[in-house]
Amino acid sequence: TSSLDDHEVEKLFVMMRRLKDQGVGIIFVTHFLEQVYAVCDGITVLRNGTLVGEYEIEELPKVKLVAAMMGKDFDDLAAIKKEGDDQISDELFIEAKGCSHAGTIKPFDLDIHRGEVVGLTGLLGSGRSELARVIYGADKNQTGTLKVDGKEVNIKNPIDAMNLGMGLLPDDRKAEG
Repeated sequence: TSSLDDHEVEKLFVMMRRLKDQGVGIIFVTHFLEQVYAVCDGITVLRNGTLVGEYEIEELPKVKLVAAMMGKDFDDLAAIKKEGDDQISDELFIEAKGCSHAGTIKPFDLDIHRGEVVGLTGLLGSGRSELARVIYGADKNQTGTLKVDGKEVNIKNPIDAMNLGMGLLPDDRKAEG
């Protein structure tokens, strides 16, 4: 369902429910917990290829499902304390203005403040990975300016980005990492 819009997902779920009513068994593999609870009767949790457990949907609240997936008790998860300050700083860490890479991504602006987590989402080919690659120097920035800690930088390759304190986890970590 990751490449479907909400309307298409609902159409799929209507079809799944119709098939279920006709006695057809369905295996639905997903990482979207809301969808699991919307259409499934049971949940099988696997972690690292090993069966963790099989549960009836009404017997497994989302918090316990996440704990089973992670291999941590809820009490362990609740005890995790966030490191650092909970506030996003006014100080810019990365400031990209008009950055681009011909053939992969049009000019974009992006500001990231200290302490801020920015999520980039989109379908394959939407530019999210390419945007990160341009900032990181895996693809050359061809237009605009990039500032890190208020200083204009010319990141020519990933080593330059690493020396500025950046890291990148690419989509295909095995091939590109």
